[in-house]
Amino acid sequence: MQRKEREIRQLKAYPVQRRREERKTAVEVPDCRGKGAHAEVEAGAAGYAVEVESGATDGRRVKDGGGSGPGDEVSRCSAAPDRQRYADDEKGLAYWKGSEEALLRRRRGSERERREGRKGGEGKGQEEGNFGGGGIGRLATRSGKEIRRAAGVSWGRRIDRVEDECECVRMADGVGAENLVQELRDVFATGRTKNFKWRVEQLRGLARFASEMEKEICEAVHKDLSKPAFECYTSEIATLERSAKDTEKDLPKWMKPQKTPVPIAAQPGNAQIISEPLGVVLVISAWNYPVWLSLEPVLGAIAAGNCVVLKPSELAPAVSALLAKYIPLYVDSSAVKVVEGGIPETTELLEQKWDKIFYTGNGRVGRIILTAAAKHLTPVVLELGGKSPVIVDSTADIEVAARRISWGKWASNNGQACISPDYILAEESIVPKLISNLKDSLKAFYGDDVSKGEISRIVNKVHYNRLLGLVNEERTLDKVVHGGETNENNLYIAPTIILDPPQDSPIMQEEIFGPLLVILTVKSVDQAIKFVNSRPKPLALYVFSNSKAVQQQVIEETSSGGVTVNDTMLHVATSGLPFGGVGDSGMGAYHGVHSFNVFSHKKAVLYRGFRADNSIRYPPYTNKKQRLIRALMSGNFLGLILILIGLK
Repeated sequence: MQRKEREIRQLKAYPVQRRREERKTAVEVPDCRGKGAHAEVEAGAAGYAVEVESGATDGRRVKDGGGSGPGDEVSRCSAAPDRQRYADDEKGLAYWKGSEEALLRRRRGSERERREGRKGGEGKGQEEGNFGGGGIGRLATRSGKEIRRAAGVSWGRRIDRVEDECECVRMADGVGAENLVQELRDVFATGRTKNFKWRVEQLRGLARFASEMEKEICEAVHKDLSKPAFECYTSEIATLERSAKDTEKDLPKWMKPQKTPVPIAAQPGNAQIISEPLGVVLVISAWNYPVWLSLEPVLGAIAAGNCVVLKPSELAPAVSALLAKYIPLYVDSSAVKVVEGGIPETTELLEQKWDKIFYTGNGRVGRIILTAAAKHLTPVVLELGGKSPVIVDSTADIEVAARRISWGKWASNNGQACISPDYILAEESIVPKLISNLKDSLKAFYGDDVSKGEISRIVNKVHYNRLLGLVNEERTLDKVVHGGETNENNLYIAPTIILDPPQDSPIMQEEIFGPLLVILTVKSVDQAIKFVNSRPKPLALYVFSNSKAVQQQVIEETSSGGVTVNDTMLHVATSGLPFGGVGDSGMGAYHGVHSFNVFSHKKAVLYRGFRADNSIRYPPYTNKKQRLIRALMSGNFLGLILILIGLK
């Protein structure tokens, strides 16, 4: 025991560069139902001292609390784990959870509290919970060191004890959404997340996740979306890594209190605006850019000093599993949680009181989230979408415009983006040339057979059938001027151009969110602007024109979340610009400093001393006092002086 206590005192936080060498061990554990289960456990989470819990060595045994006999072996494997195992929740993943409160106590360094933190009890465990996945608690022990929980496995699985050379570890009761939020509030109450150093450590962790896990990220994204590896790098990895580094660089400036002028009525004194974290926030992400849209808002929430729960989209299951598994290795997993699951899990999360909810997705779900948030008066950011129009006039360089529209439509997740060009409003004289150049761009991008090129597929059968219904609608089918080929087995729909479908057809009534591009013929830019303004406000608008007057006219006479002139999509990659919608396309904005601000409360603070306590402010208000106060508050300083010297 004395040897263990010496090791506890001497052991420091594992260096980040050793994590990847030490973290991987495949553990096979029978779950409480007697089925085989796999969990990959990892040691040495960044920034946290690990604690010697036992003298466990290779060959230790795990006794399962429900049906399996004692003495089931825990095997050790130095090879890379089978990546399919952690995602297979059907087989039941082992969930090991320790006391979050004890984890916090251990950070304070008390030997007594460290010993408390090791105590787990010897109960019978608990039944499987109904709330899937989340980075909560800590694991049991391995090689004499505490192992923080690293896998996004189902809550509530039980493991009763580690025998032989291991101390007994009892898992806490199953954790639901309510307990999860309370745990995070307890962590936030410690003040740890407000610390500048803590914030920087987490930002660096997210940057390392993006760079070190590039291969795994691209494999998961390809599994969900068939997204080409380089497109994954540019849209998921490089953007996240760059954002994390830029945020770290600018964070001191953002956190610094902002001075503001003090009116003469409050003099002497000084005023500041202090950015303080909101508390515990929920981020519900989308499937189309499943890494970037998940972690970009998380990055902003962390930079602002909040505790975060991330709920990745269940429609991108491989990425969801990857985030739940690996994010806790790169950030403080007691303050940043990843919860997997579908509608039931999201519903349970929405029943809780949050300090802010950040949602990326469609308007239908956005309304549900807004309704749920209203119950607790929770502020909400909704990053929705809509039908983003492209206005092209006769002065534009049609060849360049067609190439940039094609890139924004088909080379950016094959139209499955909230700011993807949805339809083009083109002056009649340029429509034939525009269509021809769009076809040329597709051939240049993907060759004669687009299906053999590196292009994303439709995310699932539901969306495939929805898109098929739009293009095969009887009033739209004969308007197809290019594409239309499909392959149900591969969830492939060719880039398709549709010319002048009826304005009341389904394809013009809903966001396309796929490889179908509509071209509407207009007589003038004025007609195009009128058409845009007759529809719900879009998330993005694009205008191609060499005329500065036309560019300015479109910007001033339309309303949208953002505008890019003579290009598509790129405004979202400009970190200094806020990204968000207006009206039906959303509320609130983020990216760069705007991410920090959206997860911060701007607290007004006025500092005053005890000197210069003028009696003019206090009753009774004599005639002279009233005249002085009127002059003071109206800024009539000459009148104030005249009153004071008795000339008025």
